Amino acid sequence: PQTTLRFKNVFNPATETMAIRYAAGVARPSITIYDRKGREIKILSDYGADAEGGYARWDGRNTEGSVVASGVYMAVINYGFRVDKRKVVVIK
Repeated sequence: PQTTLRFKNVFNPATETMAIRYAAGVARPSITIYDRKGREIKILSDYGADAEGGYARWDGRNTEGSVVASGVYMAVINYGFRVDKRKVVVIK
């Protein structure tokens, strides 16, 4: 099945969160945020769904709850049968 991910890839965590979307009818994937060096920043757990499909929210914070630095991050979406990677830019 074709999966469509739609989200803003630039955001300011001081004023907003980012929704990483995945298509309706797809089992909830595992979504992990990594920094440019490949270090795990956060495993997302704030999932929801609406008429457009499923989504996970990232508030720009790491596992310890600190706001991450401005920069480029990678959202890795693992469906079990396929892995998608998307660049995310955080600007403060």
